Amino acid sequence: MEKIYRCKILLFAVGMALVWQPSASQELPAKETVTDRQRPAFDVVGVRLGGFQLFPQLDLAGVYDNNIFAREDQETDDLIYVLAPRLELESNWGKHALRFGADSTILRYEDNDSEDREDYTIWAEGRVDVSASGFLGTELRHAKRHENRESPDDAGGFKPTEFYVSSLAASYEIRPDPRRLYGRIEGEYRRFNFEDSLGPGGPIDNDDRDRDEVRGTIRLGYAVRPAYSIFVQGDSRSIKYDDRFDDDGFQRDSDGYRISVGTALDFSGKIFGDLLVGYRSDTFDDARYSDVDGFSFGADLTWNISGLTTLRFLGRQSVETTTVQGASAIDATSFALGVDHELLRNLILGLEWNTVEEDFEGIDRKDEVDTIDFSARYLMNRRAELVLAYSYRRRDTQPSTSGGSEFSRDLVSLGVKFHL
Repeated sequence: MEKIYRCKILLFAVGMALVWQPSASQELPAKETVTDRQRPAFDVVGVRLGGFQLFPQLDLAGVYDNNIFAREDQETDDLIYVLAPRLELESNWGKHALRFGADSTILRYEDNDSEDREDYTIWAEGRVDVSASGFLGTELRHAKRHENRESPDDAGGFKPTEFYVSSLAASYEIRPDPRRLYGRIEGEYRRFNFEDSLGPGGPIDNDDRDRDEVRGTIRLGYAVRPAYSIFVQGDSRSIKYDDRFDDDGFQRDSDGYRISVGTALDFSGKIFGDLLVGYRSDTFDDARYSDVDGFSFGADLTWNISGLTTLRFLGRQSVETTTVQGASAIDATSFALGVDHELLRNLILGLEWNTVEEDFEGIDRKDEVDTIDFSARYLMNRRAELVLAYSYRRRDTQPSTSGGSEFSRDLVSLGVKFHL
């Protein structure tokens, strides 16, 4: 297993070297990347409806998964058929903006129909341009999802756990004024509702996972130079469960905050992003849970090496919810490195490596999760594109006796996207 893993990491490094071919033949507009740059010959036009533009899309794909239940032993492979329709309606006004959308993902397994599922999302977004330097944004979403078999919280039911997420978010942003001051305030409310399921041991009660989450962020900054600014940022969150005690007798309600200082970079739109460091603290209602506090950091950087190649780096430390027995939360440290390369004007390659260290607070368990994702998008015309993708996923749990799952998983997919 370890030997195979090293080979795949080497494959990633070789792939990075292959696409590392700076070229001055094309220039990217400021803060655009290889994936989102305009391509007039291939960009989707949509259907004009008065002051709006309608963008219908239909994705069809076949996916081979060699370990659909994400198990260390008794691996089960299957072929999955994917149907994913999508509709977006966007305003084309000169001021203010509205966007509405709906999408669905329907999966059908050839041999394991217990894994069949239908997910969907509906959303509405709005932006009000309050002034030349400030705007108000809002977003409303509702989604139906199924818990991934890779999740440490997977209850092991005969079918994947079904749950619903509803959210309401609002933000107000002030762009740099003549004094070079700027700011942003945003808040979000999310509601999680998990459905009960059935497993080998009988009914699985998921009602104790239902919860409300409230999060907020305030950032105040000063543009020292056009190339960079400094800022202070405060983040807070509050999580309240419907049941005061879960099925194991624990109180999982928690509150947390993070105070950070950082810099926002923008070197002519070629290198841009944020770096921040700070202090975080999360406390729990249950006295048996210890606080999670200490150093925190975040990084989100993009580098347009050339007009053909974009490099991305992400890093963050976060506290995630979990229902693993005895664990108050997951203290997660993650890093990601990705590259996108325009091999031809209508062929875009993507490669990304992601690693996450998950420390389960309150119990002796630490997981390392690694993923490698490769994709190739072939743009046939405005109406269609082919997508070939490969994903390798691996979870390693230490100590192995802690009850966690260890597995590796390979997924290969071939699909086509249709646009109007």
